[in-house]
Amino acid sequence: LMCISQVHINFASLELLDVSKNRLLEIPDLTSCPNLKELDVSKNKIRGVWVNLMHCKKLEVLNLQKNKFHKIQQIRILGYIYGMKKHIKQITTQVGF
Repeated sequence: LMCISQVHINFASLELLDVSKNRLLEIPDLTSCPNLKELDVSKNKIRGVWVNLMHCKKLEVLNLQKNKFHKIQQIRILGYIYGMKKHIKQITTQVGF
């Protein structure tokens, strides 16, 4: 999968989603996943589209390791996520190329 932005995930009771290692270019639309607590999007090609995380009000664990954003983008992204989601307990990230 190169881009699944057109895919609409509809799992109201879903709590854990692992879409790692899928060559994703962005975080999928998670509007219909209000109970998502853990999201693994590691080892993809994600550069942005963080607005899709705003619908995950219960998100506690977010794995962003080895995606395609640069260090300065990473700092901005983490600042955005922390400001948006003060209840996130763990964010795992590492610059990857």
